[in-house]
Amino acid sequence: MIVPVANGKELVATSKLTINDVFGGLIVRDVPSVLYVGQTKAMTGDAIMLSGTDAPIKWIVTNPGSVESKGKDTDTLSLTGVKPGTLTVQAVVPAAIGTTTYLAQSQIYTIEVKVPELTVNPSNLELWAGKTQDVTATFSPDIRLPFVLSKVSDAIQLTATSTGYTVKGLTGTPSGSVDAVLQLSDFPDTRALTKINVRENPVKLTANDLTMTVEDDQKRPILNWYPVTTTERFYRLEVLQGKEYVKTDATAQTLKALRPGVARVKVTALKEDKSVFEVLKDGEKEKQPLTTTFKVTVSSDGSTGESDTDVY
Repeated sequence: MIVPVANGKELVATSKLTINDVFGGLIVRDVPSVLYVGQTKAMTGDAIMLSGTDAPIKWIVTNPGSVESKGKDTDTLSLTGVKPGTLTVQAVVPAAIGTTTYLAQSQIYTIEVKVPELTVNPSNLELWAGKTQDVTATFSPDIRLPFVLSKVSDAIQLTATSTGYTVKGLTGTPSGSVDAVLQLSDFPDTRALTKINVRENPVKLTANDLTMTVEDDQKRPILNWYPVTTTERFYRLEVLQGKEYVKTDATAQTLKALRPGVARVKVTALKEDKSVFEVLKDGEKEKQPLTTTFKVTVSSDGSTGESDTDVY
């Protein structure tokens, strides 16, 4: 300021003028509601002063054990899911460095950390002993986490691959399918099962001699399949001798006693389609039908007394 004074002189006075910037607002973007283990997502905050300059932002993260955090004192906060849990995130604009007085605070955002969903394909499979098949593990979303394999039966062999595992049938599963288990290494409660049925053909067949009474109807033979893990146990019965003493039913699966006597019955192994099953026997160059025979003794009252005749 210049003020005229006596003798044509001027008085000059100066002063300092401070203009304080004004806070313009806080905007937060891209905060997820769900974050998966192994997944990284970034969220941003913009704190604008009326002058156009950026104000510093700080992020407050509660229950941080569920995530790895980077950039808590920057405009961009990155979170990586570590384990399942729930956390909250809030962006604040400190009034001054090191104070808990804020020019602005965002709403409090809740984020749930989850383990990716795990499935396997196929979840049911059938294969023959000695054969292999691939099983694919699928993560949703596609965030692959380390896993381990386990099984409950020695009938199968599991080999881990980059996309899941390969299963090999070692022996048949005559008692039903067995489980192959794929579970996450760090989260064992997350698992996926594949039920596996291994089919195996027989290489040998024998039958126990059978005792019946004239009252017996639809009695099944006692067959011994080898190996004992054989699953393909289809057969047909045929009375070779003593047709007056026993006969087969319409399915050729069971025997019916007719009168006391001794008969000899042939067993022929079949395929699932009822055609004759053949094997390559020792010393043979061509496959032959797999068969065996057994003796059936029919008594009048369940005793083992003398019968009309005998067969060999």
